[in-house]
Amino acid sequence: MKDIIKKLKKMYPLNDHFSFNQNGVLKNDCNAPKDSAGIYIIFHKEEIIYIGRSGRIDNGGKVKIRKNGLYERIVNGTQFKQKRHISLPIKMKEEGIGFLKIYWLVTHNKEKTYKDSTAYVEVYLLNEYLNKHQKLPKWNKEL
Repeated sequence: MKDIIKKLKKMYPLNDHFSFNQNGVLKNDCNAPKDSAGIYIIFHKEEIIYIGRSGRIDNGGKVKIRKNGLYERIVNGTQFKQKRHISLPIKMKEEGIGFLKIYWLVTHNKEKTYKDSTAYVEVYLLNEYLNKHQKLPKWNKEL
């Protein structure tokens, strides 16, 4: 998977990551852009535990960037039945996870520098993970 992520980082140079510990404040730690759509990948140590996306394509082919973009999806997206900024520290404590690395890649922005479907890139990554491990990342529910 590391080689795939390296390839994606070359394809989508607007990318970065941040670390988050169970005592952190996700709203403060997240450095993802608020004006773009894309993919985010959550790692614990060297293991991918979640792959997600922000942004959709409407019937007219236009990518819809959610209000506050990738940042909003990472911080306030629902996971484990609560907004992530609440559920993530709880889940990390339950599983004995001290810190996570969260990588993000912009696949579409307002300037249209990139205009790829977030759904396509997410499914591509999940499928590659599935082919390699015969299962999805542990925090992904379905493909």
